[in-house]
Amino acid sequence: MGSIAIFVYMGIEIGIPSFFADFAATKGAVIETSTTDMLKFYWGGLMVGRLLGIFVLKKYKASTILSLCAMGGAAMLVGAITLNGNVSMWLFLGTGLFHSIMWPVIYSLALEDLGPHADVASGVIATSVIGAAILTPIMGGIQAMTGTVVAGIACLFVYYLYLIFFATKGSKIR
Repeated sequence: MGSIAIFVYMGIEIGIPSFFADFAATKGAVIETSTTDMLKFYWGGLMVGRLLGIFVLKKYKASTILSLCAMGGAAMLVGAITLNGNVSMWLFLGTGLFHSIMWPVIYSLALEDLGPHADVASGVIATSVIGAAILTPIMGGIQAMTGTVVAGIACLFVYYLYLIFFATKGSKIR
């Protein structure tokens, strides 16, 4: 379950920057620089969130944090899709703040209570980063088939739902 969680997380983490240029263009965002320059705010949000995560992880359960981060990212994505202009663009980029501590939380939940199997599980989980290379092209294919970037981005909601399931139930299945 943890391996699948990392797999879909990678679709989320890489899906946002991969579709940013097309998304910003369809939402009428006014960007005074190139769209690739704007991605520094997404990656910066990931960095800030990771630093804040050091303190948050000490106070709250990992499963609660993962659920809240997945719901927060999904809520920002809903806002980005439903609104227009620069607000939409900033909400889209702001998802990085919620994505920031998902990786370490998923990893720790997946390895919890595995005892002597943790070494093998760690290796299996690490190979799941391939999700970025598989899920992002699938999203691109959906965008190409439908002619709208929002259809491709909508896949992220399925990924968020899986992470919520993993946080609440899936990480307890052994």
